[in-house]
Amino acid sequence: MKKTVLILALVLFCSTFTAAQGKTVNEISNAKNAAKNSLEEMLIAKEKQKWESLTNGRWIELKDMFAEDFISIGYQPDGSVKMTTKVESFTATGALPADVKFVLSDFRIILADKKNAIITYQAAGPIKVQATSHWTKRGKNWQTVFYQATMVR
Repeated sequence: MKKTVLILALVLFCSTFTAAQGKTVNEISNAKNAAKNSLEEMLIAKEKQKWESLTNGRWIELKDMFAEDFISIGYQPDGSVKMTTKVESFTATGALPADVKFVLSDFRIILADKKNAIITYQAAGPIKVQATSHWTKRGKNWQTVFYQATMVR
């Protein structure tokens, strides 16, 4: 009889402990999802900020948002495609004509690891492009290390 009571008590303890662990795992999972969503929202906001600054003539203000080894493959105002470095990207004024506006949509994010994210989206304006940026966390800051745009027809 004592053995049966001891076994039942042990089973009850283990099931309670397992249930408590399951809740902890769920809480951890929820916290990770919240952090992932927060990171994705922050990176989308930074990507939108780049486009807003470009159309408002404040491009130079975003220089720190780009890594020193940044490379861009994108369209020039004349429609040509050019690969540029950070230095080349920030030597010109970088402003678009005042009447040029773009609407960004269809964001998708791939979190490669804790320090790297790929963002792809569409930018529709005078031309429509599928844009992709690679963001990496260096130190405490997230920076764009690569940008590429492909015209959508």
